[in-house]
Amino acid sequence: MKHSFSLTCMLLLASAVPDAAKSSPPAAPLGVSWRLDLDVGRPMEPAALCETALGFALCGYRTGSLESGEDIYVVHLDADGRKEWEFTLENPGQDRLLGLSATADAGLVTAGWFTPKDKSSRHPMLMRLGPDSQVVWIKVIDEETPGGLEDALEAKEGSLIAVGYTGEFADPMPPTLLLVKMAASGEVVWSKTPAPDALQGSRIREVAGGYLIAGRALAGSSSKLYVGRTDLEGNLQFEKKLSYAGQLYNDATDIVVTDSGYVVTGSTIPFVDGTSQSYALALTADGVIQWKTYMVSPTCQETRRFTALRSGGYLVPGCSGSGARITRLDSSGNQGAHLEIQGLCAASAAIESRDGDLIIAARCGHPNQEAIVIFRVTGERPFRRGEVNLDGVIDISDAISILLWLFGPGGMPPCPDALDANDDAKVDISDAISLLSFQFIGTPAPPEPFASKGMDPTPDLLGCREDLVGP
Repeated sequence: MKHSFSLTCMLLLASAVPDAAKSSPPAAPLGVSWRLDLDVGRPMEPAALCETALGFALCGYRTGSLESGEDIYVVHLDADGRKEWEFTLENPGQDRLLGLSATADAGLVTAGWFTPKDKSSRHPMLMRLGPDSQVVWIKVIDEETPGGLEDALEAKEGSLIAVGYTGEFADPMPPTLLLVKMAASGEVVWSKTPAPDALQGSRIREVAGGYLIAGRALAGSSSKLYVGRTDLEGNLQFEKKLSYAGQLYNDATDIVVTDSGYVVTGSTIPFVDGTSQSYALALTADGVIQWKTYMVSPTCQETRRFTALRSGGYLVPGCSGSGARITRLDSSGNQGAHLEIQGLCAASAAIESRDGDLIIAARCGHPNQEAIVIFRVTGERPFRRGEVNLDGVIDISDAISILLWLFGPGGMPPCPDALDANDDAKVDISDAISLLSFQFIGTPAPPEPFASKGMDPTPDLLGCREDLVGP
């Protein structure tokens, strides 16, 4: 009897798959609810991504030759991924935006550097944009001393705080850490270099009683990870310079404050063979390493902005040998599920939206230039594994629905997590076989949540759309 049921299952599988589509996987990655391709006319580097009161914003810079310069670029999308406005500032010099944060008035504050027309050196710059792309003000912090800003935020009391460096990278003027406080109206309240060493500040976060800074401490041709904490007036209270087992950290590309300290991401100094690795490092409040992990691909150092998930753990963008890669870490730094999207060079930034979905920015290679792709991935929500078509029961129609999604012309299913019947963090033909085997042969039931709706005990990057998941 079991063999008869097995044969029946295989016949059902074969008959459910259209002949023309048996070798054609769906074009869109599972869980992506919208995607926006931005072609800005020249190759572009995405630098920072944030959620605003009205949608999402991305900043970066369009690259070019020494003659054409580099132009700063900001784009704003609504919640459904439609481009609302974009802003560019064209200037013959080498200008960049590297930091971006939303402000309470639905605007943006951006940090970078600007090259005045009569100078060859770059200088720290802060820019404030209103909700409709209008420039509220642009402030070059010091037109006499070279340097740059790399991150900015709006403090709880309404002022703007930016971090970067002042000085040149080449001797005899190595850069030093630069911390700037500005009023909402654009006046400089203070500008300080709280640490005397050769430092480059990359990211800043507000913590109780002050600010947390992540960057790199420069020492000749090498560098170490730098973490410092200041009071509200920019005075240094604590600093730590770290390397691990002789492995030097090249950049601190982002920092997230946790209950027990903070987590920093970045890349290592290139090895002898020229390769380097992206890393994530958790530290206590006083700089003691709790855990560390290196990303899967030894040749990818793309990680810029990552996010802490409200459900626990972290989401780290980057790349693999074959495309953009989003890796999920648990709260102890263990690498878990990942989302890999072919055709994209690298994922540069990831955030969790207020409604629990994931917004990811990536680079996409074109024949003569690079475009930017921003997409939205469904987040973790309660579901029932195997209940694919949301009709309230789990039966043969759910297995057929999996096959139709895999090999048919249908759009994204309402709950991608429900299709993962064997809980291996991906959806393929084995999920349909697993569901049919349970129904007709008596193999073990799919992993929980199966008996009733619940959260995934093994979180992945499949997710569900909250508005379509039944009780």
